[in-house]
Amino acid sequence: LGFLPEAQTDFIFAAFIEEWGLLIGLLIVLVFGVLILRIIKIGLSADNNFNRFICLGTAILLTVQFIFNVGSNLGLTPVIGVTFPFLSYGGSSLLTNLILIGIIQAIFIRRSL
Repeated sequence: LGFLPEAQTDFIFAAFIEEWGLLIGLLIVLVFGVLILRIIKIGLSADNNFNRFICLGTAILLTVQFIFNVGSNLGLTPVIGVTFPFLSYGGSSLLTNLILIGIIQAIFIRRSL
């Protein structure tokens, strides 16, 4: 319909639901939840506290971004410009999130079996 302000940044979740439907929106929430749970699992199986804190801190950061973005799309929280992780058009936020995922992959690869 094209009436969402800043659809590519602040309201990307609402834009996805508007264009693709509620099932795709629920699928996005499910995939994001699985990603967060996987990051927490990697953090709990890490070798040392530093790696645990990196994984759990990343999980908290991504969860807070997700909650604020979806909350602002639903009108529950104010629109403060927090991007939706990995979906919103935001260069520095996307780059930071991808670097954090790369660090978590390195922690996962270098863990002791």
